[in-house]
Amino acid sequence: MTRILVAEDDMDLRQIIHDLLTANGFEILLAADGREALLLVKQNKPDLLVLDLAMPEVDGWHVAEALRESPSTRKLPILALTAYAMADDCERALRAGCDSYLSKPFVLDDLLVEIHRLLKRTPPA
Repeated sequence: MTRILVAEDDMDLRQIIHDLLTANGFEILLAADGREALLLVKQNKPDLLVLDLAMPEVDGWHVAEALRESPSTRKLPILALTAYAMADDCERALRAGCDSYLSKPFVLDDLLVEIHRLLKRTPPA
């Protein structure tokens, strides 16, 4: 089963994403901040990381950069979710190591499509 780590500090959004992805057959791990996300990546080796960029403790920018610096996590697909919606924010997320970017608020179907694209799978119809 494909394992996805969702690192999001908003508890309600974290639960919505969890429920959506679980209903679509993914195994989900949850982190409430960047420090917890880094720990869970090391412990559980997820197949993909959905990463909020604005989190307490360690922000998503630093999480992405740290994961790209380590040989063991360099290729982990990272989908950034953020309320930062300016064009340069998208570029900054990609420079930090994120593979894709969705600005909040986003459509849940768009999240699913992007996850499947990053995993190189065909989304369900």
